[in-house]
Amino acid sequence: MRTLLNIGVSCVLGVLLAVIAVHVLTRNYHWREELEFLSPEELNRRTNVKKENPDAKVEVPESLYDFGIMDKGDKGQHTFTVRNSGTVVLTLEKNATTCTCTDIVIEPKRVAPGGTARITLHWNADRAMGKYKQGGTVLTNDPENPEIAFNIQGLFVSSIIPSPSTLVLPGISTKVTKTSTVRLYGFEKQPLVVTEIEWPDKEHYDIRISPSALDEKDLQNDLYKSATSVVDAVITVKPGLPLGAFQHKFLFHTNYTREPRFDYSIHGLIFGDDISIGGPLYVRDTGMLLLGKTTQGRGIVRDFSVTFTGVAAEEADLKFKEVSPAWLKVVVSTPRDGGTDGSRRRFYTVSMEIPPDAPISNYTEIEGPHGAALILDTGLQNIPTVRIPIQMAVAQL
Repeated sequence: MRTLLNIGVSCVLGVLLAVIAVHVLTRNYHWREELEFLSPEELNRRTNVKKENPDAKVEVPESLYDFGIMDKGDKGQHTFTVRNSGTVVLTLEKNATTCTCTDIVIEPKRVAPGGTARITLHWNADRAMGKYKQGGTVLTNDPENPEIAFNIQGLFVSSIIPSPSTLVLPGISTKVTKTSTVRLYGFEKQPLVVTEIEWPDKEHYDIRISPSALDEKDLQNDLYKSATSVVDAVITVKPGLPLGAFQHKFLFHTNYTREPRFDYSIHGLIFGDDISIGGPLYVRDTGMLLLGKTTQGRGIVRDFSVTFTGVAAEEADLKFKEVSPAWLKVVVSTPRDGGTDGSRRRFYTVSMEIPPDAPISNYTEIEGPHGAALILDTGLQNIPTVRIPIQMAVAQL
């Protein structure tokens, strides 16, 4: 009897639980089905959800200004305008500039909705030459534009720009005549005229001046193509300069009002018959070592020879002194003595390497004391050191 009672109670409870489950599932289904037909507005209204997100919104019609061409040392400024198209006050704050030669002034720093502000960028590039691009950044409370960059760019020029900037004549013989052309680019409105030239050593130099014009190579140069006139100065070094390093200055007088006079430097090294540099790496006409072009990860090794003859062969003790850039590797061999015509000779081989880990660089157009160069100690009293310019380039792999 008790067993039958337990079975009956269990059946009743099972039926009751089944009814409850069906009821819950049915209500849940209808609730979800009802939500699928509610619009977002109705759903927000029923659930009492409101979205409020007032923000400042900055509009920047212009962020880069090209000032064109300016004289070296000139100052300038440009004002950018920004607008607040948001619904709350826009705040502006100066952040940083790319150079100490630039500054940013903001007025006002708080901009009401619909209002505007002026961002004035000042620049003072007293040492700039050639392409110029600088700027600064402004911080805002616009969540979509928290930082805005403003930049100015253009070209700084002198009234007169010579090319090359310095005439380098390395490794020329004391018995030969060497002629080089220096192009003088004028940037004032009137054509450049050289009225007079002063130089100290007229015995060993000759200079001829002639009007010229921009050529195809000039027109591809961002700096030179803006010149209004060109003058060629053909400089001839005559035989007889003393052995060793030399440096001379020439003073050019012109018709330009902003630059009526300018100095031009020539420096180099005079060899006698007792020193010679050879090999395909060395170009005698220019006195350059051509290491060539390579890519990162590959590197390159080139050799050239230095030969001492006669008395110099007895005194010579060639050693590496300095190289620029410093990551170039240089090895000077042990000397080898010889001579077949009765005169004594001492031979050295110099190996130069652009290592595989060399940085990306371009020394194909850099001239003068800031270019790539190798300096060797010779051990000779009359020519203690030899400086040889280098042309090379390392490209990205």
